[in-house]
Amino acid sequence: MSRNNILITLGSIASIFVFLWIVYAASNSSTPQSSQIFKASSTVLPTDHVKWNTKAKKVLIEYSDLQCPACQSFHTILKQIEASGSAQQNIVKSTAFVYRNYPLTTIHKNAQIAALAAEAASKQGKVFEFHDILFTNQADWSKLSDPMPKFREYVRKLELDEAKFDEDVKSAEVKKKVADDVALGNQSQVNSTPSFFLNGKKLEFGSFDEFVKLLAQ
Repeated sequence: MSRNNILITLGSIASIFVFLWIVYAASNSSTPQSSQIFKASSTVLPTDHVKWNTKAKKVLIEYSDLQCPACQSFHTILKQIEASGSAQQNIVKSTAFVYRNYPLTTIHKNAQIAALAAEAASKQGKVFEFHDILFTNQADWSKLSDPMPKFREYVRKLELDEAKFDEDVKSAEVKKKVADDVALGNQSQVNSTPSFFLNGKKLEFGSFDEFVKLLAQ
């Protein structure tokens, strides 16, 4: 690839990223921080996927869609926060991070099956690793008519049992987990992704820096 083509490609990626952030910020910055506490998004449940300090009293819950470009951007920010040597390690040490599914099925055709696939991977202890692969490779599977063959590639990469994965994707237990997450989101008046709740209060912010500052408080 020529130097000009590289610059054009990087410029295009940057433009898309800025556009996504503007859209997200515009939908959130006009609303002040609410004092309302949503009980459904205030505590860690036994069925939740939790990382960081799993015993912390400060609970950050994200409702996310694996096909959502804005969720992909925030996934990158969260990975930077939790990275070894990060300046935000105080957030990781003081916070329990919970991921909940909220697939926007009306606009993202593969969001539901992606959520089911991630939950199937969770049955083998690799839910967050599967999230990482799906977000990193979002462009590769999001527009496919059938993303399952691609998901199976990721299963093999993570060295999971493929037969068990195929069985779990179709299981009533996995379908119920996704449906229960969505129900909790609906109880918390979630209407877009990603949506974040800190001890039950929905976070409203206009920039990535503001988001990190809210977590650090």
